[in-house]
Amino acid sequence: VRRYKGPNRILARWNVSLDAILSQRGPELFARELTSDFKMIKEHAEAWAVDVQSEFFLNSMLSAVEQCKHDINRCQYLFTEILPWQLWEDTTFKKIISGLILNDFYNRTSIKEVLQKFVLSDSRLGDPRLPRNRRNWIAVTTEAKERFIQWLSREDIGFFFEHVLPDRRDPHERKSFWLRYVPKLKASRPLLCSEDETRLRTQLRDKVKVGHFGKIRGNSAFILDFGQVKAVEFSQVGACYIYTEGEFNEIVPDFWSSKTFTAEGLKDKNRCIIDGRIIHVITKNVDWRRDVATVLARYGVRP
Repeated sequence: VRRYKGPNRILARWNVSLDAILSQRGPELFARELTSDFKMIKEHAEAWAVDVQSEFFLNSMLSAVEQCKHDINRCQYLFTEILPWQLWEDTTFKKIISGLILNDFYNRTSIKEVLQKFVLSDSRLGDPRLPRNRRNWIAVTTEAKERFIQWLSREDIGFFFEHVLPDRRDPHERKSFWLRYVPKLKASRPLLCSEDETRLRTQLRDKVKVGHFGKIRGNSAFILDFGQVKAVEFSQVGACYIYTEGEFNEIVPDFWSSKTFTAEGLKDKNRCIIDGRIIHVITKNVDWRRDVATVLARYGVRP
C-alpha cells in the first residue's frame, strides 16, 4: 500500500491514513474520523471500501459509541446516526442500551430525555411496560429495565398530579408521597376521562405522549402496580383504594386493556384490603399518608 502510486482513490486514502485500517488502533481511529465530522455511516464505509458486516467495522461502531456517549456535543449524533444503525447484533445493541441507562451521566443531565425518547421510539425496544414490547427487552439487563420503568413512572406521576388534577392543586401532597415509592413500581398507568384527554391534547400538544394511557368513564385515575399490591388514585380528592394483586385482577383482568375503565369499578371498597380505602385527610391526629404506608409495608412495599 505504501508503494502504491496509482489512480485508485481508495488505496490513496488508505496510504494517507494506513493506521486507521491496519493498526491495532484501527477501529478507534476509523471511528474518530466518522464521529468528528458527524458523517453518515454508509458513506463513510463506502469511502474507505470497508465492509459494514465485517468485525473491523463492528469494532469501529463500538468505539464510536464510546467516543460519543459522554460528549454532550456528540450525543445527538449518537442517537440519530450511530444507535439507529440497523446492522447492530441484537445482544450487542441491548448491551449498549443497558449501559447507557445505568450510566450516571444520563441520570444527571438532560441527555436522559434524549435517551428515553430514542428507546421509546425505536422498534427494537419501545415502552417495556407494554405487553407487545416485552420480548424486545429480554436481552436488556434487569437493572436497566427497572431503572427505565422508574423514569417512565416518575414522569407519569408528575404528569398526572401536575396536569390532570384540577388547577394543579395537590393540597394533600399526593405527588410527593407517591414519588417516594417510584423505585418499587412494576408499572403505572394514567387513565384519562374524555374531557381531560381532550383538554390535555389541546394544551400540551406534542409535549406529552399519551399513547400508553387508558380511558375511563368518570374521574381520571392513576394506577400504581407494586406487584402483590395495587393502588388507585383519582383526579378528584376523595380516597386512595388499595387492592391485593388477586382482587385487583378480578376487577381489571387486563392492566393494559384498550377498553374503557369505569371509576365505579375501580372504587370497589368491598374488594379493597381491610382498611385499604383510605380517605385523603391530613390533620394533627390523622394522616392518610401514614395509613397508606402502613398498608403497603405489610406487603413489603416501602419507600
